[in-house]
Amino acid sequence: MAPAREARFGEAIALLNVQPRTAANVERARELLEIIAHQQDADEVAQAARLFLARVDQMHRAAPDEAGAVKRLPALHDAHPDTQWGQMAVLLAAPSMLYASRDPAVRAAALEELETRAARITMDAVRRPLHLTLARA
Repeated sequence: MAPAREARFGEAIALLNVQPRTAANVERARELLEIIAHQQDADEVAQAARLFLARVDQMHRAAPDEAGAVKRLPALHDAHPDTQWGQMAVLLAAPSMLYASRDPAVRAAALEELETRAARITMDAVRRPLHLTLARA
């Protein structure tokens, strides 16, 4: 992996952590992550960039975009189900998927999808908190 890509990834993460958080920093981080994510989809840094793009949608924007995160995170898991980033995506998607709607049918469908995904999780560091999240749903 090119050092420039790693440096851009580090810059993006640093921008998300600078306090006070500004819209300009979040937007610049998002731009950097988009570039990295689309350069090489299969490598680890691109996967991490895709996960953090979802986190930007989920929690870093002034107006969170939970729907955007719910689209990005399961797609990352679908593309890379055996990697740490693909598996972490399921854990991070779970609360948004489970609580996005008050409709019991929508919540039941989300729980069913997450249980199916949970069965494929192999990393203990993801499996345990995911099962706790699902048990509390």
